[in-house]
Amino acid sequence: GRAFEAGNRELNSIPVAKSWNTIQGRIFLIEAVEVPAVQPDLQTLPQVPGGGALRNKPQKREIVLQQLPAGPKEAKEQRAGIRPATKKLLAALSGPALVLDYTTLTTGSLTANYVFKGDTTYYINGAVSTTQSTTAPTTFEGGAVFKYNTGVSAKLSVTTPISWQGSLYRPVVFTSKNDNSVGELITGSTGSPSTGDHTALYLDGSAGSGANTSFSLSNLRISYAQTAISVNQQTAHSIRHLQLVSCGTGISASSAGIYVGNVLFYSVGTCLTGTSSTARVEQATVDTATTFCGSGFGSSGPTVDNSLIYSVTTPGTYVNSGSTVLTASSNPFQTVKGGFHYLAVGSPYRNVGMMGIDSGLAADLTNLTTYPPVFLTSGFVANTTISPQAQRDSDTLDLGYHYAPLDYIWSNLSIASGVSLLLTNGIAVGFYGTLALTVNGSLVSQGRPNALNRLTLLSTVQEQSSGIITNTASFTLLASSPNCTLRFTDVSFLAASTSGRNLQPNTFNTTLTVRDSQLRGVYSWAYNYFGSGNFSTQVILENNLAERCNLNFDEGYYSTNSPYYLNLTLQNNLFTRTSIALKRSTAYYGYWTVTDNLFDNASPSLTYFTSYNAIDAAGDNGFIATTNPFGGSGNQTGLNRDFVAGPLGAYYYPTSGGTGSLYNLIDGDSTRTAAIVGLYHYTTRSDLSVEGSGYLDIGYHYIATYANGIPIDGDSDGVPDYLEDTNGNGLVDSGESDWASPIDLGVHVMITRPSGSSTLP
Repeated sequence: GRAFEAGNRELNSIPVAKSWNTIQGRIFLIEAVEVPAVQPDLQTLPQVPGGGALRNKPQKREIVLQQLPAGPKEAKEQRAGIRPATKKLLAALSGPALVLDYTTLTTGSLTANYVFKGDTTYYINGAVSTTQSTTAPTTFEGGAVFKYNTGVSAKLSVTTPISWQGSLYRPVVFTSKNDNSVGELITGSTGSPSTGDHTALYLDGSAGSGANTSFSLSNLRISYAQTAISVNQQTAHSIRHLQLVSCGTGISASSAGIYVGNVLFYSVGTCLTGTSSTARVEQATVDTATTFCGSGFGSSGPTVDNSLIYSVTTPGTYVNSGSTVLTASSNPFQTVKGGFHYLAVGSPYRNVGMMGIDSGLAADLTNLTTYPPVFLTSGFVANTTISPQAQRDSDTLDLGYHYAPLDYIWSNLSIASGVSLLLTNGIAVGFYGTLALTVNGSLVSQGRPNALNRLTLLSTVQEQSSGIITNTASFTLLASSPNCTLRFTDVSFLAASTSGRNLQPNTFNTTLTVRDSQLRGVYSWAYNYFGSGNFSTQVILENNLAERCNLNFDEGYYSTNSPYYLNLTLQNNLFTRTSIALKRSTAYYGYWTVTDNLFDNASPSLTYFTSYNAIDAAGDNGFIATTNPFGGSGNQTGLNRDFVAGPLGAYYYPTSGGTGSLYNLIDGDSTRTAAIVGLYHYTTRSDLSVEGSGYLDIGYHYIATYANGIPIDGDSDGVPDYLEDTNGNGLVDSGESDWASPIDLGVHVMITRPSGSSTLP
């Protein structure tokens, strides 16, 4: 659920926890919010006469319960009828008020085109199914977490086509309600998950079900299910980058054909079983199983290639092209934190795989690894640069399952005052605990357009986070008063309460700059309410993609002698399915800019508490299924969601289109050029045309690349244009090399050999 200000449902998106509780035979719905999350809103409420005493001295719970009306018979089978606050009720509230909303428990039949959101935990408490359809897809966003009750044979059945959006560092996770390492905590969770009696995913492709289609899934983890995935009918199902942990049965197929690529079976009873089905398995790791291949796949069994099978009682029958190894008693793996299946040092199973596997999987594996991360335990007390160290499998293939790379992992380290930490060149860092990094000095994360730096939690990559991450109720990436710059960096979290996916502390008095980056599932609340002296906070978000984020910016408190204010720049971002709330007490301190952004099915809101206009510079924004609260000129509303996939992502614009097409955002800002805002070497177009010196396109830009995703190097000197022209204005300024000519401008020095030497110094 969510809490919001009366009369403005979308102003904030503060989570409301909900739980059904049985007390003396009565069933109650208890809703609660964390007080720190609503503290700024509470400060705006009027004081209650008499010091805010809402009731007399609290009585014992037993006395209160006795005073309640008698409950209905068979109350255990009842559920209270709950309705959201009506407009009449909201209108009756005098002055500011805070309303607690709710979310319906996900049971029964889902509505058509149902979207499982990437910032949401779903508690499956029974038989849940989609509404049968051959045309209305069910969407699974990356980051969504599903938790299943035990003892009720819970099951999620899909009888529609699927739009599956799991991705690297943001998989879809299915687990037990007792698993506290991901998602929100479920009331009654023991924190000690074990294999339950539920079916995580039943995929019914039959025409009778309504789906009449094959399914394609990638980047998912299923833990503690009796049956992880059950597939019925159709012959072209594809499941890739899959982790199955502590399940009774891994994949069960009935009259179906399935392809499984890059899969980890760990502590699974029967990995594969079927009836009148076929299967091909590539790059599998099997560790601790009763049966690898069960019956049901013909007399020869499935085809299995490039796989590593260890500690299996009955391997079963399968076709081996010679690239699958059944190990003896020696453990071929090494463990680092929650990753139990990195290949051991000096492993004989590296660089021995066959290369004739599925071409798409082979391409994926070049960016994955069998090498473990380095575990850091000491903070940074001197200027430090760290870059990737876990070798990606870009040569002859290793056997078995490949992880999304983590180069380093740590928890609660610090950067000393006056010290800088540089993360570079596509490094991936995983965190656990309640805090990643305390920044007393400065942090710079500088990736590349086609190799983003990755900042994430262990639970997005490693299969055994349970026991390492014991509670996701609290996590902050950057603490203290961070002076941070993130560029070409992906920050990705799974669903959790907002306090479990914090980007930075609420109050800080330095600068946070995020540019050319991705924020996925991130919660951020930046404000200045408290402190001493005259200081300001600077938040700059320029040219970023924000997916399913919850972003809040609050100017805070000010006075004549001691202003605490926020400078805010939001420019050329894409806020997709993101809640973004702006609050301002005054416009006399700081400067707020909201220009050239695209709001896609977002929830932007604006509140201010004086008559002064709250936004200093607004306009030239685009809106898809979103209302414009910011004002300004040059805005485009009523846009359609006709994005086009391209080399670096899914959010390029079409090169033609009518009314409502995103094509209209090209050259959409006629008041400034792309060069003025540093986007000369970028593009928004699916034909990859460079922005150049033309009018600025509205929305998020990618670096201009060739069709293969390599950034354009116009003078073929080995350095991409965007790096030579560091400020992106299309000119050769002091200190820059000439991106248009292989003979760079500047001072050239002749090097000569010393007398009598045959080599240059």
